[in-house]
Amino acid sequence: MELEELIENTLRRKHLEEMMNRPEKEHTPLEGMDNEQIKRFALFLFEENQSKSKQLDEMIARLDEIGKDLKESNKKIDSLISVH
Repeated sequence: MELEELIENTLRRKHLEEMMNRPEKEHTPLEGMDNEQIKRFALFLFEENQSKSKQLDEMIARLDEIGKDLKESNKKIDSLISVH
């Protein structure tokens, strides 16, 4: 999700909560925040999401490496077993 879209959605959610005169949950971090605070909060969430996404990509790449190593090991084991 683009940062601008995240900010827009967050601001829209706060506006809807205010129109309904009640938060979606019993407590939401948006209560009492002005638009500038919401933008900073949305930026924080965006950066956290980017960081977690990068970590996930790194984990997936490492798992792919491990999978390739296991396949190679299995081939070697199979070749040793079939020779004897």
